[in-house]
Amino acid sequence: MTNCTLQKDLAVRVNHEKCNVALRSNSLVDLSARYIGETTSRVYEAMLRGLEARKLRCYDGYAEHKTADEEFDALPSITTDQVADWLDDCLDLKDGLYEDESNANGTNGQVTPENSDPDELDDDGDHPRISRASGHTSKSRFALIERHIRLLCDDPRQFAQWVSARRGGEWKVDFPSLGRTLIYQELADTVRARFGATACRIIRLLQGRGKLEEKDVVKYGMVRPKDARHVLGVLQQCGYVELQEVPKDNMRNVVKTIHLWSYDPERCREVIANDTYKAMARILQRTRVEKAKIQPVIEKAERTDVVGNEDQYLNGGERGALKEWREREEKLLAQLGKQDELISVFKDFVKPGPPLPPANHDDEGL
Repeated sequence: MTNCTLQKDLAVRVNHEKCNVALRSNSLVDLSARYIGETTSRVYEAMLRGLEARKLRCYDGYAEHKTADEEFDALPSITTDQVADWLDDCLDLKDGLYEDESNANGTNGQVTPENSDPDELDDDGDHPRISRASGHTSKSRFALIERHIRLLCDDPRQFAQWVSARRGGEWKVDFPSLGRTLIYQELADTVRARFGATACRIIRLLQGRGKLEEKDVVKYGMVRPKDARHVLGVLQQCGYVELQEVPKDNMRNVVKTIHLWSYDPERCREVIANDTYKAMARILQRTRVEKAKIQPVIEKAERTDVVGNEDQYLNGGERGALKEWREREEKLLAQLGKQDELISVFKDFVKPGPPLPPANHDDEGL
């Protein structure tokens, strides 16, 4: 009698909600590296990875929060020692931090029995994360991690926020606010890439100050009247900005009419998202067309007797055409991936709802 082992098929399903959470974390890490530094972004990555375990999705469509404070209170928190557990031990935490006298003495921001919460000390008077065996090295690493987190908190984008002093420091990440920040950043980057730095400066100015006349755009944006008039016209043609006419009297005389320029991030997001969908469709169509040109060569290369023996069964022209197609396909798919990431920022990270409120750092980069 033979022993038979029954093998059951394992059904696996992709959790798209958790994928969106991971993509949002990657976008936030890239943004922090852009404005603060690489080492601090690595610390931020460890913080976000620790929060991902308690974050099932980017937003809950059925959650009812009446105020922003209630929404913030519902967010998960993480402590400094938990961030240290997710952080690579080989990372040089001194990189990206300034040196001063207090830091040279090893007292800047360190968590010691003298400045820790008495309720958080163990029976020997040590911090739970700082044992006697680890000594000064663990204390220094713990303090350096906290300094990097402080940099994240002090940034105008507020990548993290302090909550309490529990276990050496408790922190939260305001994902709804940062999701809007990612959208603002993508909008600005798209406008800068398409129309230049002057156009990006103008939309940031309009977002921060509201509706402005052309002369005010010239004054506050520090651009020439000719350039401002041209850029505003191009942005209006693409649907990124709007022009409103406010007559001073009932005669609606053109000379006595005030022309106000305005920028709506929500409308701009929809316009760019629609353009991105069209670009993705064209990339897929171009991929199919390019593939159809050498379809016979691809079918021949995929035959079982040819795979692994391309040099024997394919001539030089066929191998060159196949190599050129693979390079072109790689470029097209890479561009498609960038467009898909942009759609993720616009559609998947922020709960659909009312128009986007202004950010707290709109005038930056003017």
